Amino acid sequence: MAHIRSYPTVFVIGHRAIANLFDGAVTIEEKVDGSSISWTQSLDGELSIRSKGTDIYLETPNNMFKLAVQSIKEREHLLHPGWIYRAE
Repeated sequence: MAHIRSYPTVFVIGHRAIANLFDGAVTIEEKVDGSSISWTQSLDGELSIRSKGTDIYLETPNNMFKLAVQSIKEREHLLHPGWIYRAE
């Protein structure tokens, strides 16, 4: 199973790493709350899916992720190997 890195660090407004954040146009939207899911396809074609550091097994996903896994598998041919995709 391919390794999927965790989300990168999120900086708060005012942090020096994002001092130039408001130098251009910024869109502020309401966050939709849900369960995060990440997936990737390795260079050798292996599909890996996880949520909050826990692997999701493609053959037996729990009910919460069943439709998401089905959707990812149906579109697997569209994935760029090595990229990490994230959704909520």
